[in-house]
Amino acid sequence: MKPTFSAVLLMGGRSRRMGVDKALLTDPATRLTAWERQAALLESLGPRHRFLSLRKDQDCPAIGAGWQEVMDPIDDAGPMGGICASLAELSDDLLLVLAIDLLAMTASPLRALLDCCSRDRGAVYTKDGFYEPLAAIYPKSLASSAEEFLLQGGRRLQTWIGHLVESGHMRDMPLPASYSDAFTNVNDRDAYVNLSSSHER
Repeated sequence: MKPTFSAVLLMGGRSRRMGVDKALLTDPATRLTAWERQAALLESLGPRHRFLSLRKDQDCPAIGAGWQEVMDPIDDAGPMGGICASLAELSDDLLLVLAIDLLAMTASPLRALLDCCSRDRGAVYTKDGFYEPLAAIYPKSLASSAEEFLLQGGRRLQTWIGHLVESGHMRDMPLPASYSDAFTNVNDRDAYVNLSSSHER
């Protein structure tokens, strides 16, 4: 039986480098806000359940019915906090994670990851020796591992995923060149200007 999956949109960051909330940026390709664009992308993949990962002092956007808010269990824990909170709420086999600032992401790389997963094994792309953890698939069986890592002070996703790959809980896949642009992080003003310029040509 094909594993079931839920999706989470990570949008709890404080956007310090950007200077404004990245969730409210305008996507230059669609003219939607970043959160509208990413939410629509996740919905197009057909998850059974959908989560919004937020920090405790953050206002939730009016994203519509069918989205469940999950709050970071620890302040300033980075994306690890949102992944941990979402895995704790997960009732499906797998959790598809997408960060708010991957504004060039498309459905194809995410579908390819889903196709490589089993109920107890997720998938993550690698590029230049680094994992791409902010558009990846994590199995529900990792909920206790995520909580333990977070409570022990762990924040660096590269470290956590490295252990998971070694233990066989995650499959690492080389990032195809055709998907490379989709993993561009729009996390500061220069990156946003470059993204906007690419759609004006």
